[in-house]
Amino acid sequence: MRGELCLDFNSNGVFGELTEIRATQLVAHLQLTIEDVIIADAKYGVDFMEALIERVKKLHNLKELTIEMTSVGAEEEGIEVGLQLANALSPNTSIERLSL
Repeated sequence: MRGELCLDFNSNGVFGELTEIRATQLVAHLQLTIEDVIIADAKYGVDFMEALIERVKKLHNLKELTIEMTSVGAEEEGIEVGLQLANALSPNTSIERLSL
């Protein structure tokens, strides 16, 4: 069974009212069978992205990952998180599509 999850954190989105802590907890506990993950409008910072990256490492059936309109803070933080994401995805052989 193919599982898809779209987390839209836009203020008008389903998850738009979540605090940074709750949003971080949500991505830290994504179901391990999910194959497609879409994260949109997540402006929760480094802790959120690091939690997402740690969970992505455990999603062994992940085929598609989309992260759009999301920021982690300043440029240096973005570069560091980008490197962490690249390192987390490099051993993954199931990914067919990555959109940033």
